[in-house]
Formats: sequence, C-alpha cells, structure tokens
Amino acid sequence: MRTRLVIERLLMALLLPIAMLGLAQRPIVTQIDASIHDRMLRLASHTATPDIMIIAIDERSLGELGRWPWSRETHARLLERLAPHAPRAVLLDLFLTEPSINPRDDERLAQAAVHAAMAGRTAMVVGRWHGRFVHIPIPVATGSRNQVDPNGDLWMSVLEATGQPERLS
Repeated sequence: MRTRLVIERLLMALLLPIAMLGLAQRPIVTQIDASIHDRMLRLASHTATPDIMIIAIDERSLGELGRWPWSRETHARLLERLAPHAPRAVLLDLFLTEPSINPRDDERLAQAAVHAAMAGRTAMVVGRWHGRFVHIPIPVATGSRNQVDPNGDLWMSVLEATGQPERLS
C-alpha cells in the first residue's frame, strides 16, 4: 500500500508539470492569463507625480524623427534640449550596442551625457577608457578618490569626453 502511494505521488510529480506545460500553450489559457495580468496592472497602477516627465518613443516621434533606431546625435540633441530645464535626473533606457556610423555622433552623445552628469542631472558619467566609451555610476567614479591626477587616465578621459582642451591658454 505504501509503495503504491509513493508511485502515485511520483507519477503526479512527473506528469503534472508536463500537463501544465501542455495547457499553458493553449490560446484560451494564454488569453485568460493576459486578461488577469492586465487587471492586476490596473489595480496596482497609481497616478504619477507631476514632477516626473516621461519622454517616450511613440508613433508621433517616429513620424517626426524617422524610423528606429535613431542616431546618437538625435539622443544628444534631446539631452541638450533638456539641460536648460535643469531636471533632477535623466534616465536613458537604450541599448547602444554598435558604434555609430558617424563617430562624431558617439562623441556628441557622450559629451551631452557627461555635461548632464557634471550638472547633476544623471547618475552616471560617460568617458573613454582604453578607446571605448564606458558608463560609470557617479558614486563609483567619486567614491574612493579625493583628488584627480591632472596627467592621469581619468582626467584625460574627462577632457576627451567633454571636448575640453588639455591645457587652458
């Protein structure tokens, strides 16, 4: 009797997940799941505070600026247009995995992001390290260093990323 009970439970443990996977692929189950998910999102949503602005990529933006992906120059212009409004933070949720066709666009975006970070409008610094642009969280960049070597890699990458001359005349 005990062996039969163990075998039944093992079979249930093995077959139940297979049955659930089979059911999960049914269109009606997928529709029910999506409907429940949508209702849960509505219940959990709340009104955003008026001091938060989301600049989204929507159909209107695509119509005005062209198909996605946009050039880094376009993103740089966005940061430059935001700067006079002194936002407390800017989050760019982008994957820029390939170099731009025009390297100047990469440099312009990096400079706009660095200037925004230097003004306290982002939580990261963009710089060049070993010939590549990198994103460094500000606490990491400033956490353990009290002074900057004016001939070191860090300062040279800041000068390069911001387009400043090496020596002021």
